[in-house]
Formats: sequence, C-alpha cells, structure tokens
Amino acid sequence: MKKFKILALLISQNQNFNFYLFIFFTIIGMFFETFTIGLIIPVISQILNPDLIYNYPLILNFFEFISPIRILNNFFNINISSQNEIVITSVFLFFLFFCIKFFYMVFLEWIKSQYVYGIYNIIGNKLLNLYIYQPILFHINTSSSKLIANITTEVGMFITNAVFPYLRLISETIFMIGIVLLLFVYQPQATFISVTIVLLIS
Repeated sequence: MKKFKILALLISQNQNFNFYLFIFFTIIGMFFETFTIGLIIPVISQILNPDLIYNYPLILNFFEFISPIRILNNFFNINISSQNEIVITSVFLFFLFFCIKFFYMVFLEWIKSQYVYGIYNIIGNKLLNLYIYQPILFHINTSSSKLIANITTEVGMFITNAVFPYLRLISETIFMIGIVLLLFVYQPQATFISVTIVLLIS
C-alpha cells in the first residue's frame, strides 16, 4: 500500500498528463476489446444463417459496398453466390477489425511503456540528485556500487512491483467494465443478477 501511495504522489506531481493520456487510450482500447467480443455472436449467426442480413437493409447496403468480392471483381472474374459473398464479407470485416484492434493494442503498450519509462527516469533522477548533493563524508562512507544499485536495481524493482501492477489493475478494471456493459446490452437481467451475486460474495 505504501508503494501505491508513493506512486500516486509521483503521478500527481510529474506525470499527470501522461497518466490521463494512458487512461484515455485504455478506454478506447476497452471499446475495441468489447466491440470485438460483441462481433463474435453476430458474425457466427451470419455464417450459420446468411439470409439474416436481409432483415437489415442498411447493413446489407454497407456489406455490398465494402464486399471484398466486389472489389476483386474489378480485376478478376469471380463467380460466387450472394449468400457466400455475405459470409465472406462478414469474416473479412471481423478479421479487419481484429487486425485494427491488434495494432491499436500494440500502440497502447507503447504508451504504457513510455509512461513507465518516464516514472523510471523521474525516480532515478531524484535519487541521483539526492546523492550528488550529499556531504563528502556520505560518499566516503557509502559504497558507490550501492548507490548505483539503488538508482538502477531498486528503482527497477519498484517499477516491476508497484508501477506495472498499478497500471495492470487500472487496465483490467476498465476492460472488465466494458465487458459488463456489453453483457448488459445482451442480457441485462442476467448480468445484473450475476454482478450483484459476485459483489455480495466479494
């Protein structure tokens, strides 16, 4: 708990913007994750029942516009039924969105690493400045290897044991909220009961 208080102090003084930037991009990542999960059932339903899309004219028009088969037909002569074309388009859109989500999550990891590296630099520089301005007797009585270890190894352990778990807790909480909201869309009553039971048990 003490490490989290130290981390919160560092965030409030030096890393406000980067922290909120990380939260912002994590929320966007949550929408990507939940939307990807939410697409699984419609895509499977569409594969099992290709005629289902005819009940939704707007989506059908979009599928016809984005269909990779129609695009390829500009270069090749591909004979395929409209139902198979719809299935192929459904799978194509799902994997396209999945790839976009994958690259975004890579970008999110880069944002997180930049934030963590910034905290590492802040702590390391504070320790370095603290040691530099110590009296000469302090440096005579203290091994330089110990000071270097404090700046590098100890700071690295703090990052590993405090900063990363803190960010992981935030990310997992945001992603779980997104999944719960998705479940509320599909099954609000069952989700409410399940969430209530889990909260009572915990």
